[in-house]
Amino acid sequence: MTRTPQPTARDVQDLLAFLPKLYAEGSTPIKSVHSKDADGEIVAFPWAEYDDVVNEFMNRIRRDCWYDYGYVPAEVEELIESEEAIKAATMPQIRAMLTYVLRGERFSDGWWGHMIEAGYVRRILERLAELQREL
Repeated sequence: MTRTPQPTARDVQDLLAFLPKLYAEGSTPIKSVHSKDADGEIVAFPWAEYDDVVNEFMNRIRRDCWYDYGYVPAEVEELIESEEAIKAATMPQIRAMLTYVLRGERFSDGWWGHMIEAGYVRRILERLAELQREL
């Protein structure tokens, strides 16, 4: 198991600064969906082009302090689907959920957009804000 540094108060503040940006009125996480290659040919697997704020957020949670190398996707999926579980999540669980959000795009184009639009990221960050107050 890889040991990574714990998030500092500054790391938490930096991440929480994205909450109003990701959920600003009228904002959408996906700028466009590309379904053709450079030659205009239709591609089998379209891909999403994300707003810069989304890309910045995802780059932030790529940092070691947020990444859980030992997360178990099936367990985290069950956790993230429960609003009550998120409301009671610990810092290690927050890290696992952020890793789940980040890694999902690798397997499903548009995943980040879905996780933001469906409110999962909002609930995770709101819980992180509560944990910050408890520190």
